[in-house]
Formats: sequence, C-alpha cells, structure tokens
Amino acid sequence: MAQAALYARVSTNNRQNAEMQLRELREYAARRGWAVAAEYVDQGISGSKERRPQLDRLLAECRKRRFDAVVVYRYDRFARSLRQLITALEEFRALGVNFISLHEGGDTSTRKPASCSRCSKGSERGQSWSTIFSRYHSPKVRTRQDAVFPTKKKLDSSA
Repeated sequence: MAQAALYARVSTNNRQNAEMQLRELREYAARRGWAVAAEYVDQGISGSKERRPQLDRLLAECRKRRFDAVVVYRYDRFARSLRQLITALEEFRALGVNFISLHEGGDTSTRKPASCSRCSKGSERGQSWSTIFSRYHSPKVRTRQDAVFPTKKKLDSSA
C-alpha cells in the first residue's frame, strides 16, 4: 500500500483551521487506497517563509524515502513562490515521491492524467512539470491582469 504524507498550512490562528484541509486530504488518500503515514500542519505561519517547522520535517522525511506521495490542499498552501515549488518538485522527482495538489489537479502519480494529453520528455509518469507550473501560475496572472487592466464594466461603474 502506498504511503502518503499530508501537508496543510493556515497562515493565521484566528478563524482558520487546518482540519478542513486535512479532512479533504484524508478522503482523497482513502479513495486512492493510500495509507496516511503522517500529517504535517503549519499553523499560523505565513507561506512566504520558505522555512516552516512542519514543512521542514516533511521534506526531511521525504529524503529518507518514507513516503510515496505528498498530498497538499492547494499549491499556495505548500509554496508561495514558483521557485520554491519548482525546487520541491524537482527534489520529489529525484526521490521518486509523487506530488498531488488536490484542488488544482496537479498529480505526478497518474500515468495519463485527463488534463495532460502529452507529458513532457523525460516525464514517465504523471503530468509534465510545465502543466503543474501553469496551474500554479495562471490564477496569479489573472488576478494581476484584473488589477492592471480593469474591465469596461468596472471602469463604467467608477465614473
């Protein structure tokens, strides 16, 4: 049975609870038939910090090859910068650890993911790294575009 590590993070201690994330992650692991080997939760720690106690523990355990997969709720719960995400994904690939982002559909464990018709050269399993990166980055680009280029409707309502 595959061993999964679950990682959750909430940036504030008030009104945010990692249990909601963990509940969905546990359900996902159960549907895949994976055993949850460990759960790592960083509570009240900003995602802008690359060093977080539980994330550091998770990465150390991955380096010991304790898990087959790391499952996160969303990319931004795991990494807030594209550089941090790329670094972690490259390390996971080298270690043979799959990475799944539940809500963006990033999944390196599936052979033929529905959203990736052709995986990149060298990616024998799962989605290409470029597919995962684009899913991480696209919402951020859209938000920035909306801020810089307001729609006509927004312009009309501000007059």
